[in-house]
Amino acid sequence: APYHGWGTNYGFCASGTTGPPAWPNITLIDKFSLSADDNATTVGDVTVARRNCAGGFSTTHAYAAGGNGSPGTIDRWSMSGTVGEAGVGSLVAGNTGCNFGCSSETHGYVAGGDSAETDMIQRYSLVSSANGVDVGNLSAGSRGDRAGGNQSSDYGYCCGGGSTDIIDKWSFASGTESGEDIGDLTAGGGSFGSNSSSTYGYSCGGSRGDEIDRFSFATGTQNAVDVGNLENSTTGKFGSNSTTHAYTSGGMYTNINVIEKFSFSDETTNAADGGANLVTGRSLGASAQF
Repeated sequence: APYHGWGTNYGFCASGTTGPPAWPNITLIDKFSLSADDNATTVGDVTVARRNCAGGFSTTHAYAAGGNGSPGTIDRWSMSGTVGEAGVGSLVAGNTGCNFGCSSETHGYVAGGDSAETDMIQRYSLVSSANGVDVGNLSAGSRGDRAGGNQSSDYGYCCGGGSTDIIDKWSFASGTESGEDIGDLTAGGGSFGSNSSSTYGYSCGGSRGDEIDRFSFATGTQNAVDVGNLENSTTGKFGSNSTTHAYTSGGMYTNINVIEKFSFSDETTNAADGGANLVTGRSLGASAQF
């Protein structure tokens, strides 16, 4: 299958929270260029304010599923338009503390979380409005505190969550899609930002601080290695991907409006602040690219 997890026009950061001391949930959708280091613009709203939602994307729409504030709702919005659409479905189990989520060409996935179903993998259609379906389980439970989500052309990945360092992988093609433990991050934890190229998955920041972990999508044992650092040490970041660069935006506590980026082509790489910022600093929301 062709790789589908990057964009050429815009990255999106939707919903989330503006952080302490009140931790309010927001609805705003910010859009920024993937070809120029320009500041983001606000282009619309999701239907329900929430944080810790799982992001998903097709070639035309972006999705926000679950999360604190609306644990069962699947929202979507047009990435070429400006208005959030009504909820298009519901998850099997209302899920808070979701992972970033991941997407195949036809389905979005939500895995782990802080609900009773901490090891469930749910799938929802990107082709038509539909509810989530329970399609399998991660290799271990207790994957709350926002694990990271990645996708290759054929597989979905769930990285860390809670105190675990597990990298789980499941096939997009099988009818039952339980996760297989195929490696470990360099350290356990959660609240990661996640990025994906066609060959590697990246886990950025989170409870490890400024570290950028990378693991191969090739078959076999896929332990992550530390390949660089973020410029700003923070958690709960958004992750969007162009064909050449990873964009890691926002974050909790400090510098929460900054858009950093790093190259997919470098074997060792540090993220840099290109001077662009989100309109509204936030963390723990849904991200996508177009």
